[in-house]
Amino acid sequence: MIQILKHFDWTWAGLLISDDDYGVHAARSFHSDLGPAGGGCLAYTEILPWGDDPAELRRIVNVMRKSTARVVIVFAYESHMIKLMNEVERQNVTDLQWIASEAWSAADVLQTPHLMPYLGGTLGIAIRRGEIPGLRDFLLQIRPDLHHNNTYGNSMVSFPLNWYL
Repeated sequence: MIQILKHFDWTWAGLLISDDDYGVHAARSFHSDLGPAGGGCLAYTEILPWGDDPAELRRIVNVMRKSTARVVIVFAYESHMIKLMNEVERQNVTDLQWIASEAWSAADVLQTPHLMPYLGGTLGIAIRRGEIPGLRDFLLQIRPDLHHNNTYGNSMVSFPLNWYL
């Protein structure tokens, strides 16, 4: 995402995160990698509420609306975005360039005609799918149910880390 921001010369952005490791680690990364040494700045960093908190969502969307940052990066989940977009729509906040993390970028519920004026043009970033040679065959032939008397008392199957590297 940092590379995309630099490519398009988007040096002034807002960041919305979930209040967990997923969001907090992303925020740390953006603050260090996009900071003054990285050629950019974050106009705001806001933590999206987990529960139903309309007043907090109104406040966050108001921050977004008043900010001169037109790029909004979101590291949060589909459930956060549904609630947030209800408030974005209510306040009619348009003309933002959204950059979506994989947790919500492909959410069907957000790809509806009534949200297109707000989310149209969103860049969704997901981790590239990779192939691990032999993993599929390994997973299809293991039988955890046959190993229930292992030393840990469970049917967990493990294999060496270097097996798939």
